[in-house]
Amino acid sequence: MISQRIARICELHGDDLAGFLAGTDAAVLLDRVVGVVRAGGSPGEDELDALDDALAALGVDAGTGGTRGFEPVPGLGGGHPVIEFWACPTGACDRRVWRAGEVCTLLERPMRVLRLTT
Repeated sequence: MISQRIARICELHGDDLAGFLAGTDAAVLLDRVVGVVRAGGSPGEDELDALDDALAALGVDAGTGGTRGFEPVPGLGGGHPVIEFWACPTGACDRRVWRAGEVCTLLERPMRVLRLTT
């Protein structure tokens, strides 16, 4: 799913991926993908695949691959506990974090809070 792959780029970008890639073909691909997201678009699978290949050639493991999902905490009994987390400010990706104050590194905007009632 493209939104999950964009979430992975957002996580990597926050770890200064752009600085690590400076001067490489992967940097050009990353800039292109980030530009599309910042403009409100969605990169194609082929663009993300090309970025993954370029990252792999440089030894960056996983690239845009990998998925994450929310699962309820087993054994929670009774009541309606609220689980709070922060997500992409525009919904462009599936990135989720469990700390307040996080910023989307691609959009340079604060993450939005979401609450789930179990």
